[in-house]
Amino acid sequence: MSLQSASDVPHPQRIRSNLAAEYANRAISLMGRQSFAQAERYLSQAIELEPENAQWHLEMARLQRLQSPERARQAYATACALGSPCATFEAAALYAVPGAVEYVSPLSLWQADRLDIAVKLLYVRAYLNPTGDQADAARALYRRHILQRTNGREPESLGKTCLEDYERSFIALIESIRAEGLQEACAIPVDGEGRILNGAHRLAIALALGLKSVPVVRLPPPWKGLEWGMGWFLHYGFKPAEINRLLQCWIEAHPDRAGLLIIEHFGSGVAVELMAELAQRFRVLAWRDLCPDVKPSSPLCGSPALPRGPWRYVWVDATERALQALSTHLNEQYAGRLRCLALFGPSARAWMQDLLDEDTVAAWHSTSAVPASDASSIALWTGYVGESKVGLQAGGTGFVKWRNLQGLEDVHTIIDVGVANGTPDLYRNLSPEHVVFIEPVTIFRERIEELRAGFSSSQYLAVGLSSQDEEAIINYREDMPILTSLLKSSALRDTGNERITPLPVALRRLDAIFPTLQGIGYPILLKIDTGGHELEALRGGVESLKRIKYLMLEVPVIERFEGSYSCRELFEFLQRHGFILHTCLSASVDAEGFCRVIDAVFINTSLS
Repeated sequence: MSLQSASDVPHPQRIRSNLAAEYANRAISLMGRQSFAQAERYLSQAIELEPENAQWHLEMARLQRLQSPERARQAYATACALGSPCATFEAAALYAVPGAVEYVSPLSLWQADRLDIAVKLLYVRAYLNPTGDQADAARALYRRHILQRTNGREPESLGKTCLEDYERSFIALIESIRAEGLQEACAIPVDGEGRILNGAHRLAIALALGLKSVPVVRLPPPWKGLEWGMGWFLHYGFKPAEINRLLQCWIEAHPDRAGLLIIEHFGSGVAVELMAELAQRFRVLAWRDLCPDVKPSSPLCGSPALPRGPWRYVWVDATERALQALSTHLNEQYAGRLRCLALFGPSARAWMQDLLDEDTVAAWHSTSAVPASDASSIALWTGYVGESKVGLQAGGTGFVKWRNLQGLEDVHTIIDVGVANGTPDLYRNLSPEHVVFIEPVTIFRERIEELRAGFSSSQYLAVGLSSQDEEAIINYREDMPILTSLLKSSALRDTGNERITPLPVALRRLDAIFPTLQGIGYPILLKIDTGGHELEALRGGVESLKRIKYLMLEVPVIERFEGSYSCRELFEFLQRHGFILHTCLSASVDAEGFCRVIDAVFINTSLS
């Protein structure tokens, strides 16, 4: 016969806790079978055994809130006193003074950064009107978002410990609200700005049933509603097609509030401060960068056309007047750098069908590298921008490409070689007195004249730079004009779908044209972006370089063009002529995360 040690004997408190948990779980099971009286008896026994456990009082309050609000208030108060974080906002409606419960439109509660409500709304619609695959897709989407949010276990809830519990509870709530409406005792708690604190399931049901109003009760600071917007769904692996469906849900539900802003940025990117201003003025539903190689055709007669890329679309919760005013303001503030177009009403909704359809978006990028289907959600969402400049996207690390230019001495003249659509961020940050635009492709002439209008003093030369004076053929990229070059793209860069038009151009040495330049002053910054031909342009300007203080160049990290120079060759040339690295502005990274090129500024040591 073995003797049981004292440590093996169950502690009386542990016995009581285990028994209380067993009673509470029985109560939850009985509540699921509508046996409320018996469930209350079991919860009472659990509380008697373990009165300091906030969970038992919270479950009792939930059981009593409709049948006995006064007793529910007492149970909530006890749970709150014992440290339950959920008790306060769950009980808000029960503690509200007469008249404190308001009735508002459920649409007004569904704000643009709560896409989780769209998930629940799709589930309710599928439950009420099941249609095969759509119902299965809605159910799968709901289960995935619950799994990511709570791992299938609702905090402080014995009734939701797995995904099946969530679904059973949701369906019971649907049937209850469909039969009896949303009662004041179950009013949705909101913060001072009208953002919901709890009750997303209740709100989704009200939206699906078409309820005109729902009861809400407001809680004072520090209570503040949370966000579950586009960023959350991308972070947790939801695919673009799924996110598009959620965005479409919100837009269709808010036809008088869904505004669309198209920001054409000519390859310079959308500044962080612009997106910050947008977020300050409106709630942002979603944004995405695209670079169509075809001009998207208008889906609605009379609707404004969208440009070929690159541009960003931004969906916002706004009034038409406010969005139009902001668009006008941005066009003035970023003149020559950006072009904004505000769409509202039928025009915005017409474009919604195309912008939120992945097949259509892919077709717009037919000659570009389409992201692999097995790529991450974020890569799929951002994969159409090609080589992206680090720091240009909102919500990044805080690095801003052009900020390092603040370390340059006041620049009087910029000589911009290889202008294409221009570099408005460069002009804006340095505010030069004079700009010389050098661009051999006359297709860009109209754009360059637009840029010149922003300066009191400028000059335009329709030639290219090289190591000798000659006539040549340039490879104009119809699909991506900013990649136009005298050289052929390397295999690392060539997708096989490029649309190239050969154009005759005149090439001249910088040393030949520098003495003819008008209006220049010092210091001078020479920016060269000639698609792999930069070193040849520098070789034709050895004498002129002695008078130039700064060089701004794209420095290749990998071979970008056949027959072009290497990074080492460039640095050796610059060192021989007295230039050293002064600062780096950014790195261009491809869709797979490899660095391809850096933007750098070099300084003339003899002039520093």
